Amino acid sequence: MSSAAKKAPSCKCTKTKCLLLYCDCFHHNIFCKESCTCIDCKNTVEYNGAGGERTLAVEGVLERRPEAFGRESGAFAERRNKKDGGCTCAKNSCLKKYCVCFGAKMQCRARCNCSNCKNPFGTIRIEDGVTCIIEGGKVNALKGAAFVPIRKLANLAKGNTKCSCTRAACLKLYCDCFRQSMVCNDNCSCLECKNSEEYSGPMGERTLVIKDILEKRPHIFQKTAKRKAGGGCSCQKNKCRAGYCDCKGSGGKCDPAVCTCINCDNMMDPLSEAPMHSVDKGDEVEVFVPQDDEINCKVKGLQNFSYMIDDFEERRIANPTAALAIAYGARENAVATAKKVMEEEAKKRAGIEAEIKQLEDELESKVRKESEALEEYRQNTNKVLCLEMKEPCRWNENYYKLKQYVQQNGELPPVPSGCNSEDVRRLSIWVQEMKSLVYSKSERITSAPHRIEALEALGIEWIESSETKWNSMYDKLVAYKKQHKTAKLPPFMECRRSKDSGLIALRHWLDQQEQDVKSGAMAKRRDRLHKLQALGLPLKLTWSQEWKYSVVDLLKFRSSNGHCYVTASCTEYPGLHEFVTELLKRIKRDAAVKLTILETSDLQMKGLLPDLRKMNIGQAGKPVSNILNQGAAAVVPLERVREVNLWANMFGQLKAYKKQFQTLKFPPPGDDDSAMYNHLSVWVDDQRRSYENKTLETSRVRELQRIGVELDVWDKNFKALRKFKKEAGTVRLPKLLAKSVMENDKELAEHCKWTHEQVAAYRKGQLDADQKKRLRKLGLYLTKEHLGHVTWEERFNEMMEYYAENRTCLPKRDSPLKTWVLELVDTLKNDKYLSQSRVKMISTRNIAPQLAPDVIFAKSKKESYATQNNKRKADTEGVGVAKKAK
Repeated sequence: MSSAAKKAPSCKCTKTKCLLLYCDCFHHNIFCKESCTCIDCKNTVEYNGAGGERTLAVEGVLERRPEAFGRESGAFAERRNKKDGGCTCAKNSCLKKYCVCFGAKMQCRARCNCSNCKNPFGTIRIEDGVTCIIEGGKVNALKGAAFVPIRKLANLAKGNTKCSCTRAACLKLYCDCFRQSMVCNDNCSCLECKNSEEYSGPMGERTLVIKDILEKRPHIFQKTAKRKAGGGCSCQKNKCRAGYCDCKGSGGKCDPAVCTCINCDNMMDPLSEAPMHSVDKGDEVEVFVPQDDEINCKVKGLQNFSYMIDDFEERRIANPTAALAIAYGARENAVATAKKVMEEEAKKRAGIEAEIKQLEDELESKVRKESEALEEYRQNTNKVLCLEMKEPCRWNENYYKLKQYVQQNGELPPVPSGCNSEDVRRLSIWVQEMKSLVYSKSERITSAPHRIEALEALGIEWIESSETKWNSMYDKLVAYKKQHKTAKLPPFMECRRSKDSGLIALRHWLDQQEQDVKSGAMAKRRDRLHKLQALGLPLKLTWSQEWKYSVVDLLKFRSSNGHCYVTASCTEYPGLHEFVTELLKRIKRDAAVKLTILETSDLQMKGLLPDLRKMNIGQAGKPVSNILNQGAAAVVPLERVREVNLWANMFGQLKAYKKQFQTLKFPPPGDDDSAMYNHLSVWVDDQRRSYENKTLETSRVRELQRIGVELDVWDKNFKALRKFKKEAGTVRLPKLLAKSVMENDKELAEHCKWTHEQVAAYRKGQLDADQKKRLRKLGLYLTKEHLGHVTWEERFNEMMEYYAENRTCLPKRDSPLKTWVLELVDTLKNDKYLSQSRVKMISTRNIAPQLAPDVIFAKSKKESYATQNNKRKADTEGVGVAKKAK
């Protein structure tokens, strides 16, 4: 075998029939040989004729990749295959053979990263002394052409310009074909193209667009490198930096004399670069350079003189040229027109200002007349009201009697019970009646506000606050003590006999205070009680009345001071020192009077009992006052105080929640009220975790269990599973349920999840002996072989156990056992196949009659009727109780 044969490519294609480019033989445009191990090969002479499969495959590849079957071979082919990114030439302009593209007789594409490339797609190349133009991979010979880009030789190689417009229909100047006045060709990849001969008729869309562009920019389609003299550019947004700027595209600078561009960055420097003017003479263009004086008169970047308009007042040139004279005349006419318009505007402004001033004067006169009319109305109304107060009527008679009494005695009459004469008592009753009318906002008095004002002038106060009234009566009691050296008033009948209205009122007020102390209402205002006790009155709350409010004050004192040592000098909480003193006495073991169980529990729950007991330790035989004074330096950490107060507050909220809803179940997360009670739910979960970690205090455990909180989550779930078994007859549940079942029966889904969690915990050794015993007794198998698998015999035994307890084979609620029982009923009804051992089990237990459809479904109907009757009885009983309550 020769060396050439060894180097010949061979393939081993199995699926492509050797008709794709990654087949080595097809890629090198040769037929497969005997050395190839390909399967079902069609790259042979047999399929190469006209219309053959290989011929069609070659044509299809060439349509997509015209260079696919070029003269690419050897090291260059390998390098090009390995390097998908194209060439990366930087200095050779892609004209040396070590350029991957040039060496493979290919043109550089968009994927190449070369610089200063002179081998782009669609270029002219000199090969073997003959100038050729390359179009789409085809090489056409030309004569006398140099190596230049194809855009410069559009007349030699039309159709090589390519565009890829997608939205403009190739009718905008940024389309390469349209800008060069060419129609799009087959090399273009544009969409919805209208730059073709089809739209180039007299009224074609392409023709109309070209006319419209030429009206605005008549020099845009010229093929010379220089732009048309006098045209200039009119760029507004690109600052003359883009290639489609007429000046920038032609390689020149913008001329301020002819260009109307805005914010130009390509402006000509008159000192270094002289603009070139050209004059058209038919097809020829004559170019000349301006003189030096013309260059010096130009200013860089100057395009208008708008900032000099205010300084230009008169003609500056005596003998102007014709063009300047016309401009002067036009400006003078414009000035005259502007002056005329300004004069008319000034007249209108003056008229409007006069009209505004007239309206202001009219408004001022109307306001003045209105105020005068209002003042006259007030005077007349006052005159009427004064005359009305003098009219003979019952109200006016009582008013003048009250006025005369105030003038004689200097004060209003006392309450009716303290009046000396019948006339004064009637007058006092009338005053009380007026106060009640004002307080109730009756129309009898509110329709006559002048009467209310007249009574207020006599010193009547309509609403006297309870605090003001109490303080005034207390001041009177203090004055009485100063006068009589005691605060104990005589009995009420002696006060009546004395006929002293002030003493009678004071005795009545003091009786009311004593009544408040007996009823416990004074416990809310122990500051008042403290004031009365300071006067020597024998008033004292009972221990039960003082307990609730004093414990709260003690908690506040501990929160602010960090301890419970309340001294006698503590004035912020009056009476708290005496309460704590008595509390310490009752806490002692040898106390004659001890705290009740509820009081001890309350102190324990609020965290006060341990602190109070510590105060008594080591203080045996010492007075309680010494204990409080000496222990004031003992400080309890404020964190502990805050934690106890927070726990007591949350526990109180939990008790209120249970009292309101009669349950400790909180709304689910999707419920509207879930956000309102979410903090309580989180707090209860924290208590359960603390209980599991054995960090929850015993007193708190006892308080939570007393209101019904299930702290042991495992025990709670076990009880729920035991209740489920009573209704469903089984705890052998599957690990996974259908999605519809999980959505409709969430309780069943939770039980399935929990039972399999217990099996997993058993395998990890996380269940204690008691938990294993309770689960096995309930019927839950914990071994791996029983996980998720229940035999027919086990289900039958479960059914028999349920029948023994409920006298029916069909469970009350949906469960795997209920589904199994229904399937067994259907099997027996339709005489389906059952093994002899299973038939023997049914006959031995004599359970077949109970599995008959009429028996098993009749019992379930009776049960449903019974439950409905029970519900009706409960409803009727509830209605009867409601009627009795009403």
